[in-house]
Amino acid sequence: MEEAGYKRFKIEPKPAPHVYQIPNKFDVSARKLRLASMLVHEALEYRLNKEVVLSRPCIYGVFGGRFGGFKPLKHKCVGCMRCVQEYPHIMTVKQSDSYKRLGDSFWTPENVYTVWNEASTGKIPVKGMGYKGAFAGEGFDGMWTDMSEIVRPTRDGVYGREYISTSVDIGRKPTSIDFARIDDQPKSLEIPVPIIFDELPTGT
Repeated sequence: MEEAGYKRFKIEPKPAPHVYQIPNKFDVSARKLRLASMLVHEALEYRLNKEVVLSRPCIYGVFGGRFGGFKPLKHKCVGCMRCVQEYPHIMTVKQSDSYKRLGDSFWTPENVYTVWNEASTGKIPVKGMGYKGAFAGEGFDGMWTDMSEIVRPTRDGVYGREYISTSVDIGRKPTSIDFARIDDQPKSLEIPVPIIFDELPTGT
């Protein structure tokens, strides 16, 4: 017997195969001699500790293949540039030539690539490091990004309108409360946003 109450529905989409192969957006390459030198150095420094020597500096699995950084999995790169920031003398990430050739004088490569991926996955494109919060799971959940809270003080969230307070208190605040002199405590004024366009009322 099913429990009474609200239960969120599930729609499990399946990736649609591409008619044409989508080119990799980023071209990831490593200076192999420097990479090999670094691996040898770490192997000696950490006494062949596999967890350190075989660790991969990419949360998206670009270096998770059989040959690691010597043969990156370019289709997994999102251009976060973490590998370049950590190993600028070894790693290089740039837009691939095949990606730059997408589109025409009207459709930019970004337009074509975005529509292509939306049609294939059914997900809203997320740039940068990606959204890893609530509703970022598999299937239909991957379509919920709901990131409007970062640009305005309210948002229409999944559970209704949610407010992010921008109010501030103007005035002195006592470090402690003396209940015998409660009426003599300094007063404060709460304003909805931290902006004042006029003089404050007297007595504050």
